Amino acid sequence: MDTKQIEYILKIAEENNITKAADKLFITQSALNQQLLKLEGELGTPLFHRSRSNWPLPRPGRSTSKTPGRSFP
Repeated sequence: MDTKQIEYILKIAEENNITKAADKLFITQSALNQQLLKLEGELGTPLFHRSRSNWPLPRPGRSTSKTPGRSFP
């Protein structure tokens, strides 16, 4: 995991949508999705509940995304 991946995950969580997050990060949705899949593979768990228009965080992720300094020193 690197700082770029953390930035990407936090932006997806903030936007609640991977396409909007990709637009704000100035990267393609495909590139963002590849980074997300890579990180999920490293961690061995999905980080988002995926749907066509909405990508909410699972319950444990919601609290940690609000305090990233505590979760990601």
